[in-house]
Amino acid sequence: RVGLMEINTDEIVISSFYGKQSPRGNWLMSAPTGVKIVHLPTGYMVECDDFKSQHKNKSVCIEALRELLRDDAAKEQVSRWMYEG
Repeated sequence: RVGLMEINTDEIVISSFYGKQSPRGNWLMSAPTGVKIVHLPTGYMVECDDFKSQHKNKSVCIEALRELLRDDAAKEQVSRWMYEG
């Protein structure tokens, strides 16, 4: 895949949480299915509780984090090019 960025597992913290609450305040999920990932070097935090599967939520979070890091790398490359040019 083009632009696949590896994320060092030592640089992230993964935690889980219960998903959405109903209007009455009851939890809709009986097990924690939401996932939050914090990238320590940048401070980026992504979370997802859209799916019933914690594994699916985790993969969505990792992909979102990769996209953020890819955007940062592209911006840094453009600014370096503009500075040198």
